[in-house]
Amino acid sequence: MVCLKRNLKVLTINELQTHELQTHELQTMSTSDERIVDLEIRSAEQQQTIDELSDMIAQQWRKIDELISLNKTMRGRVLAIEDKLPDDDKPPPHY
Repeated sequence: MVCLKRNLKVLTINELQTHELQTHELQTMSTSDERIVDLEIRSAEQQQTIDELSDMIAQQWRKIDELISLNKTMRGRVLAIEDKLPDDDKPPPHY
C-alpha cells in the first residue's frame, strides 16, 4: 500500500484518487460557474445594447414623422405661393 503524508495525515491511494476526483469536480464546477457568469454578463450587455438600439430607432421614427409633417407643410406653402403667382411668373411644368 502506497501512502502519502499530507498535513500530517496519511492518505491511501484510494483516498488520493477520491480527493483528486473531488478536486477535479470542484475545478470543473468552478469553470462551469465561470462560463455561466460570463454568459449572463454577455446576455445582459446584449440586452442593454438592444434596448439602446430600440430607443434610438424610436427616436429616429419620431424625427422622420416630424420631417414628413414639415415637408407636407412646406409643400403646401410652396403650392400656395405658386397659385398666387401670375401665369407669366410661374415656373415651367418641368421645374
